[in-house]
Amino acid sequence: MEHKYIFWDNDGTLVDTEPLYFDATTQALASIGVEFTREFYLTEVLEHGRSPFFAAEQKGMSKAEVVALREHRDRIYVSLLAQKPVIILPGVKEILTKLHNRYPMAIVTSSTRSNLDLMMNSSGLGHYFDFFVTYDDIKKAKPDPEPYLLAAQKANQPPSACLVIEDTERGVVSAKKAGMTCYLIPNQYQAAQTLADKVLASCTDLEQLISF
Repeated sequence: MEHKYIFWDNDGTLVDTEPLYFDATTQALASIGVEFTREFYLTEVLEHGRSPFFAAEQKGMSKAEVVALREHRDRIYVSLLAQKPVIILPGVKEILTKLHNRYPMAIVTSSTRSNLDLMMNSSGLGHYFDFFVTYDDIKKAKPDPEPYLLAAQKANQPPSACLVIEDTERGVVSAKKAGMTCYLIPNQYQAAQTLADKVLASCTDLEQLISF
């Protein structure tokens, strides 16, 4: 089946924000004496969707304390986002421009709407997309299929007609559980193994795989 709709992940796929998220979480956890390692981020957070604050819970922090710590991380993250313009990943603007008149597209992200708006305003990419599905719209985040199933509903398309572009295994699992084709453009935190239908070196590889 020819794909009728393209869903893009945002962080690490369109814009280079994953290092900022990692740094913000590292700083927040360091404030309570917890080392947030790249290995834990890779395997537990990105692959399995576990909260990065699992270590704080293991230390015996109350639910309210964990919420406060997460809010502290979010403030650090927003501050990092605001310090300089969001970096658009190589080839993204070019491929979005080519796809824009051929395929309807949307963003499906685990970011909050306020953070996504900040990134879209900074990057200028928002006009390429028909709608956004954010953390604020769902009850279960990736790797649960809910975000992509909601996107298919909004697009009025069956999941099989949707193509997903992701950068992490957590997102790939979400898309595949939703019954969609998924291409992976792995970032520096992505593990070697993947359930993705194809692995791309960069988003420009889409030109060879999608009919224009």
